[in-house]
Amino acid sequence: MSYNSFLSVSFVSNLISILCLFQSILKERSTNQDLYDDLVAEASHLGDKPGVVQDLDAVQGRWTMVIQSTEDKAERLRQTMNVWGEYKDSSSKLQEVLSGVEDKISDPPSVHSVEVDMIQTDIERHKVQKKKNTSNGNKTDLNL
Repeated sequence: MSYNSFLSVSFVSNLISILCLFQSILKERSTNQDLYDDLVAEASHLGDKPGVVQDLDAVQGRWTMVIQSTEDKAERLRQTMNVWGEYKDSSSKLQEVLSGVEDKISDPPSVHSVEVDMIQTDIERHKVQKKKNTSNGNKTDLNL
């Protein structure tokens, strides 16, 4: 297993575990939302006592921050997974190109039998593809 494939597996594995963690937090939050709402309803009659309203407002504010933070992190994680998928696709395409070139030059031919024109054509084709990707705004494309 090469370093890049190990890195890919490790990175994807970590992202999946983080995604699972956030999904469990979201599930726990939705499960406890009813409990939180019940506590707020029960505590509403305590509003006449000094300091209770401020404490309740503080708890409600923290709860809102936890919800927003969790949703923001989950969205960033989804975006990261999408970018990783694009990177992996670009990496696979590059690997195919490199494998093709490697196959063409790996045979031990004599110096006179190397098809320089074919290699130059492949390089030019890659340059054209690179320009297309750059003009299309593809930021995940790998450059040679």
